[in-house]
Amino acid sequence: MRAAGLRYAGIGVGALLALALVVTFGGRVVEMIAAHVGRAAPGVVSFELGDAPPGPTAGARVALWLRRYRPAFEDAERRFAIDRRAIGAAIAYEALADPRTGTYLYAARFSGPGKVHYREHRFSEGDPAAKQVEDLGLMPPLGMAERRAALARPAVAIRYIAAIMAAFVRMDPADAATLRCADAHLATLYTAWKPSDFAHRSLASPRDNAAGDWTNRHLDYLTNALGAPPSYLCP
Repeated sequence: MRAAGLRYAGIGVGALLALALVVTFGGRVVEMIAAHVGRAAPGVVSFELGDAPPGPTAGARVALWLRRYRPAFEDAERRFAIDRRAIGAAIAYEALADPRTGTYLYAARFSGPGKVHYREHRFSEGDPAAKQVEDLGLMPPLGMAERRAALARPAVAIRYIAAIMAAFVRMDPADAATLRCADAHLATLYTAWKPSDFAHRSLASPRDNAAGDWTNRHLDYLTNALGAPPSYLCP
């Protein structure tokens, strides 16, 4: 009877349990609940590419989105000397392999295409990769709220992703010419690491993760959508 009364009052027992968990264990529970509720069904485009044109499949829609913003990818490639397909791989992988719904947004640490982390921790800024590239002078410095808003604009998010990849390349100047065109490895680094993680370790040490494997399998897809980089960049 008491449970029924709570439901009639608009408060479900499950919601009360979730609230108790949050009070007891804090922000980590918020993140876990949001991640579960906010995960989209397979075969859809993640919400951060909400302006993707209509198409017969999720993959077709993302390819059309990449084509729409090809000038921004080419601009980022010129600015940061990073293969445009690596930048596109980060965005396409996140949109297709890790689709989220808008219900996840309230607890998310990321913003915009490619799910760029504008903050590191759930309730504080920390030192996310986006802030690190600002500190390196690769992007203009912004406050956390400003960064979140800026990343919602596709062209800005594309530049941030390229800047993060360029920051990794800077850490290995002897192999920079190869690394800037190593699309799968750049996708792995972008999706799993921050530049500061490699202050005392080799960039070659991480094995390709799911994002890297996806990139290797979809290189033709990325080339068809974005074109190939100029030969002087990636011979």
